[in-house]
Amino acid sequence: MPRKRKKFNFPTSKLLIFLGILILLYSGYGFIRTIYKNYQVNKQIKELEAEISELEAKNLELKGLIAYFKTQSYKEKELRRQLDYKKPNETVVFVIPEKNTESSELNESEEKKSQESNWKIWWDFFFAQK
Repeated sequence: MPRKRKKFNFPTSKLLIFLGILILLYSGYGFIRTIYKNYQVNKQIKELEAEISELEAKNLELKGLIAYFKTQSYKEKELRRQLDYKKPNETVVFVIPEKNTESSELNESEEKKSQESNWKIWWDFFFAQK
């Protein structure tokens, strides 16, 4: 006895195809979302690695400064600067600069100009003989 072949019912096969497409789309969406999240995580990792290298460089610089601040020469320099410390048998000489006469004359002329009224300054600028 020959077997009868069962035919797929046309409306049922359309439903199966539609469900298959939906499953493919959903899994594709999940796959793309996972790839995007992976990209964001890798980007954040690179930023953090760059920040780590900057902080390590700054840490090394600070360690160097700490080592310098612990030296005797730095301590002596700061004592001299802040407390006017001097070594025994050392003479301190203060040099007072002389006043420059040219600069004082310029300052006097500038003060004179600042006391004049604005219209007078402009009048002299355009019409005074030079």
